[in-house]
Amino acid sequence: MRMLGLLAVIVASISSQIVSAQEESKTLRVYNWSGYIGDGVIEAFEKETGVDVIYDTYDSSSEVEEKILRGGNKYDVVVSSLNFMAAQSKQGLFQPIDRQKIRNYDGLDPDFMSSVSTLDIENTHGIPYMWGTLGIGYNETMVRGVLGSKAPIDSWDLIFKPENLKKLSACGVSFLEESTQMTSLVLNYLKKDPNSSNVSDYKKSAESYLKKLAQHVNVFDSKEFLDNLSSGKICVAVGWSGDIAKAIKDAKAENSNLKLRYVLPKEGTFRWVDMLSIPVLSENTDIAHAFIDFLTRPEIAAKNTNNNRYANPVPKSLPFVEPLLRDDRSIFPTKDVQLKLFQNSPRSILVRRAIKDVWKNVLDEYQKFHPVPFNPNFLKHNTQDSEKIWDEAADNLLQG
Repeated sequence: MRMLGLLAVIVASISSQIVSAQEESKTLRVYNWSGYIGDGVIEAFEKETGVDVIYDTYDSSSEVEEKILRGGNKYDVVVSSLNFMAAQSKQGLFQPIDRQKIRNYDGLDPDFMSSVSTLDIENTHGIPYMWGTLGIGYNETMVRGVLGSKAPIDSWDLIFKPENLKKLSACGVSFLEESTQMTSLVLNYLKKDPNSSNVSDYKKSAESYLKKLAQHVNVFDSKEFLDNLSSGKICVAVGWSGDIAKAIKDAKAENSNLKLRYVLPKEGTFRWVDMLSIPVLSENTDIAHAFIDFLTRPEIAAKNTNNNRYANPVPKSLPFVEPLLRDDRSIFPTKDVQLKLFQNSPRSILVRRAIKDVWKNVLDEYQKFHPVPFNPNFLKHNTQDSEKIWDEAADNLLQG
C-alpha cells in the first residue's frame, strides 16, 4: 500500500509538471525592433495556435545585444543582426534551428541563404527575416537646387566629398549614429576593405576622413531622420532602405510636393540581414519554431514587407507584395546590384575597440563645430513660405 501511495504521489507530481509545462508552452516571448511586423500578424498567430504572445520591442541594436548577452530575459524568439547572431552562436547563446519544424524552409531563396551562410555557417542558427541596404535618401529638388543639375546623386561623392557636403549642410544632412556601419561605408568609399582587420585602417584612414566630414554634418541620428526627411526639414540622410521608403510613403500620404528619392550608390554599400533565432535559454522551443515557420509563409512574409518596406527572403511572397514595393529596385535590387553589396563580418576585440574609439573622436570633432543641439528649424531653407523655397530651388536648377 505504501508503494502504491508513493507511486500515486510520483504520478501526481509528474502530471503536475506536464500540466505546468503545457501551460507554460502556451506563452511565447518575442523580442523585435519596434514597428517591425505587419498589422495583425501577432494576432493571427495567436488565433491560429492559441498561444499568448508577449511581444517586446527595442529601438537600437545595442539594446538587443546587451539584453541577450545578459541572459535574454528567457525570450523564445529574438530578431537581431546576422553579424551579432553569428558571433554569439559560437558562444552558445543561440540554439540550432530544427529545419524539420520549419515547413516553409524550402521556400527560402537558396541564393540568399547561401550568402547568409558565410556568417551563419550552414544556416545552422537562424532564419532570415528581413533585409535591406544602407543608402542615401534625398530631396531631389533641394539637392539639385544646391549642387546643380550635375549633382552626383548616384554616388557617395554626393555627401562623402567635403565640398559637396559643405554646400548641402545649408539644407540639412543627417548621418547615421551607427559606428560600425558608417566606418564600413567610409572604408569602402576609400577603396579599402569595409571589413578590414587592420586597426590602422580605422584609426588613421576612417577616423581622419570622418572628422573632415563631421564638420559639415548637421546631425548624427538614427531615429529622427525619417520624420525630418519626410517633412522637408533636411534634404539628405544616410539611412536604411525601408526607413527611407517609409519617409517617401509618408510624404505622399500628406500630399507633399517633396520629391524624395532613395539611391544605392554605384561604389557599393552595406547590406544588412536581420535573423530570427532562438536563444539557448528559451523554454518554448517548439512554439518558437512554429512562430518562425509562420513568419516564413509567403502571405505573412509579404504582409511584413508591406509594413516594414524591406525585402524578405521568400520569393513566393512577391505576388502578395504591394506592386510599388515589388517593382522598386532600391528595395529588391537586381542580382547585378546585389553583387556590389557587402555585409559586416565579425571583428576582433581590438578592431571593435578601435571602432569605438574612432567614433568617440568623430563625435567629439562634430561637437566642436556644433556646440548647440541640432534644430532643423534654424536651417536656411526652413521658413514658413515653403512654396517659395521650392520655387527658388527650381530656379537654381534651371540656371544650372
